[in-house]
Amino acid sequence: KLTKRIEAYCRKRHILNAGKIPYDTHVIEAVNSGKSLVDFGCLAGSAVRSTYQTIIPLLITKDSSKGEKNE
Repeated sequence: KLTKRIEAYCRKRHILNAGKIPYDTHVIEAVNSGKSLVDFGCLAGSAVRSTYQTIIPLLITKDSSKGEKNE
């Protein structure tokens, strides 16, 4: 239910939905073992990576249009 409400909120306000990160019990294992979620090899980690890959090009494009360098 909450996911649907968030998606509706974003659609109404023309906010990009860059991805969904599912509930994943492996997150707790990754955090407790001090590992990166992305490197842990779970569904949530894959979703984080995918979302990151969606957002970064948008940020680079936005910075480029301002004449700024993103280093």
